[in-house]
Amino acid sequence: MEQPFLIVGLGNPGPTYEQTRHNTGFLALERIKQQYELPPFSHEKYSNSLMAKGMIHHTSVILAKPQTFMNNSGLAVASLCKSTGIPLERLIVIHDEVDLPLGSIRIGRGHGSAGHRGVESLIAHLGAKEFTRVRVGVQKDQEKPQDTESFVLSKFSKQEQDLLEKVLDVVAQGIPILLEQSPERASDFCAKKLGET
Repeated sequence: MEQPFLIVGLGNPGPTYEQTRHNTGFLALERIKQQYELPPFSHEKYSNSLMAKGMIHHTSVILAKPQTFMNNSGLAVASLCKSTGIPLERLIVIHDEVDLPLGSIRIGRGHGSAGHRGVESLIAHLGAKEFTRVRVGVQKDQEKPQDTESFVLSKFSKQEQDLLEKVLDVVAQGIPILLEQSPERASDFCAKKLGET
């Protein structure tokens, strides 16, 4: 049987961080779980992650939300890859991206961290960057905020929340294309759905 894909959403645990921009990865994972009726998340001690296992169409997946806080996400993901034996080419990481406006999704493989601390941690602990990233835009005024740290920990406004709901739906709809085809096809699909092309 083919190995599952490991789909990781990055974020910070605890009620303080719920609905913040930095938790977009967690929010996307919740939407994917809901869309494909996967079982509830349960805590996996070895990697300190919330995990849900199941099928998306005909593909076996493990969803994981590291509970190590964003800047130490790599610890959890490296443990997960080790315990499951899942190779980097079957690792997909979903995270917020301040360089992209809210309403944009970019999917690619093998890029640098672009200053994202969670992704930096992953690259450091995995010793490589050859994994797939789903970058979900969270920027609000078409320009990068001056104080990135406090911006990513801020919550979405009501108006932004409406657009975010649509974006999360599109991420969930694009996942089967990513699993069965390629990052490029999935990225094109998401751009079309969000009217970016």
